[in-house]
Amino acid sequence: VVSRIGLNPPTPLSGEPNFDELRVAILTGIPVPVFVGFAWLFLIASGIWLVRYMPRGRRIVAAVSMLAGMIVSLVAYAGFIGPWLLP
Repeated sequence: VVSRIGLNPPTPLSGEPNFDELRVAILTGIPVPVFVGFAWLFLIASGIWLVRYMPRGRRIVAAVSMLAGMIVSLVAYAGFIGPWLLP
């Protein structure tokens, strides 16, 4: 019970799922797909909003640059920064 409310969080080596959406779902009782769906919806909506404000002749270059930046930052965080910061 203690680990289910986040006082004793699972470690990466324990084999238990350990991600923010799961923890919030456990604490609130809201299903995980609701949080994941909201995150995807927000990502898509913000991407569309950003692309709308880019110059028409350069939208493809700007969108590809934005996507490349997202991928590079994800790899950097997941591979280097996250393990260095998190226990």
